[in-house]
Amino acid sequence: MSHSPLSDDHPRWSQLSARQRALFGNGCGAKGGRFNPPDFLFEASCDQHDFYYWRGGTEGDRAMADAGFFAAMRRDALRSPLHLRWFHRGAARVYYLAVRRWGGAAFSYRMEPKRWDDLRVAMEVNEG
Repeated sequence: MSHSPLSDDHPRWSQLSARQRALFGNGCGAKGGRFNPPDFLFEASCDQHDFYYWRGGTEGDRAMADAGFFAAMRRDALRSPLHLRWFHRGAARVYYLAVRRWGGAAFSYRMEPKRWDDLRVAMEVNEG
């Protein structure tokens, strides 16, 4: 399973402005989905994962997005109070397994990830 090679034409979460990030800010769960799990302390990690699912690419890109999501939630769990860490680490694993099992329909499969121009169009549509 390989992922698409990225160039400077492909946006990364760390490069987005707060306004651009807000476009993907619905927290955990599928936008408009019937089941939206609690955010706990994973809201920012879920928003970032939503961005990478929007950006899309190959199955390898999806696997990287999901692995990054899991790693981010595990870091989030380390920030929780000691007596809740076991719970948040467990929740992170459940959320990761859920996106691996049921997240494929939400991923934007394409030959290569979306580019900055695609993000500009999405921003215009959202604001218009």
